[in-house]
Amino acid sequence: MKGEGEWLMVKSKSRKPKVELTTFYFSHFPNAFGKKDLWKVFNRWGHVNEVCIIPKRSKKGWRYGFVRFWGVNDIVRLERHLHCILIGNMKMQVNAPKFNRRTEEQGPQHL
Repeated sequence: MKGEGEWLMVKSKSRKPKVELTTFYFSHFPNAFGKKDLWKVFNRWGHVNEVCIIPKRSKKGWRYGFVRFWGVNDIVRLERHLHCILIGNMKMQVNAPKFNRRTEEQGPQHL
């Protein structure tokens, strides 16, 4: 045993594994749908981390938002599946965002 008063270094374990998040833009969904409703729709296609509906409207007047998925292996394939979602008689528009978020040390990033 180490001497009295010495500290023992312990590595902390994160609670969740570091898995990459993949974000998609979506629009063209019913006005009656909220975050919980969209969560249920998107959860059929993968592990949803977050659904965010933006309070503003798009240039075309549609509500829009972003959904984040955990651990997506094939982004193009998932985008194709999501782009085929029908809610009632409305076909959702789902796309990977055109721009990545930027940090202070990075400039604007285009995909």
